Amino acid sequence: MQDYIASLIRAWSDASPELLPVFLQSIWNNGRLVLVIALAGVTRFGSPLVFIAGVIKGFGVGLAFGAISCVYGVGGFLFALVAILPQNLLYIPAYSVLGARAISASVFGCNMAGKKGWQPYIGSILPCFYAISIGIVIESMMTPFLIRIFCPWFI
Repeated sequence: MQDYIASLIRAWSDASPELLPVFLQSIWNNGRLVLVIALAGVTRFGSPLVFIAGVIKGFGVGLAFGAISCVYGVGGFLFALVAILPQNLLYIPAYSVLGARAISASVFGCNMAGKKGWQPYIGSILPCFYAISIGIVIESMMTPFLIRIFCPWFI
C-alpha cells in the first residue's frame, strides 16, 4: 500500500497534472452518486438506496484519509487535510442535505395530484447540486496544485 501511495504521489508531484481528465472523472464519480440519490427520492422505496450511497461515499473518504494518515503518520495526516479536505468541506454538507431531502421525499412522497408536484423537491435539492458543482471545480482545478505544492513538505 505504501509503495502504491508513494508512486501516486511522485507522479502528481513530478509532472503537471492534466486538469481535464481529473475534472471529467470528478464529474463522473459525483454525478453518478448525485443521480442515484436524487432519483431515489422520487421512488417510494428509495430511502435505503440513499443510505447505501451515503455509506459508500463516507467509507471512501474515510478510507483514503485513514490510509494516507496511517502510512505516513503526521505528515500523511497533514497531506490528507490538504488533498481531501477542501472539496469535502462542500461535499459533506451537500450530500447530507441531498440525502435528507431525498429520504424525506421518498418516505413522505410528493402530492403529484397537487399543483406543485415535484417542484418543491427539485427546488430543495438544487442548492446541493450547486455546492457539489463547486466542489468538483475545487477537486479538479485547485487540489492538484495544492498536492503539488504541499507534497514535498508533508511526505
